[in-house]
Amino acid sequence: MRSVSTRAHPSTMQPACTANCLTAVLAILTIALGVNVFMLRKSNNELSAKHIVASDELMQSTGLLATCEKEKTAKETTLKEAKDAAEAAKAANKAAADSLETCKQSLQAAADEAAKVAEAKQAEVEASKAEAAKAAEAEAAKVEAAKTEAAPAAKTEAKADAAQAKPEGTKAPSTL
Repeated sequence: MRSVSTRAHPSTMQPACTANCLTAVLAILTIALGVNVFMLRKSNNELSAKHIVASDELMQSTGLLATCEKEKTAKETTLKEAKDAAEAAKAANKAAADSLETCKQSLQAAADEAAKVAEAKQAEVEASKAEAAKAAEAEAAKVEAAKTEAAPAAKTEAKADAAQAKPEGTKAPSTL
């Protein structure tokens, strides 16, 4: 008997990869690559759509940014003008307040001076009244003194006048 060897002769050995096996592997790889290409195209389409939307938003944002920059410049200019006007108004207000304060001080000084003048006039009027009263009293005293001096002289004169006017046979009234 012959012994059967399990080993095959090298020329009679079967290849490790047969044509069917190789075809199956290539078919699986082709399907995998086809699915991969399909998935990549789908992702590419989605990303292209997102890119287009992002580009549109970028264009709109860029236009809006340019508009905002122009408005910002205009508003900054307006704000600067308003600040300058406010500063000028503050300066004018301060000058007016200083002028008002000066006027108040002048008015107070004039009022004080007028009060002093009024007091002086009042004192002068009172002095004039007192002087007039003194003069009137002095005049009254002079008149009284003159009356007292003139009374005896008048009596004597009256007697003399009466004696001259009296006819010769009548007697002059006696006066005391």
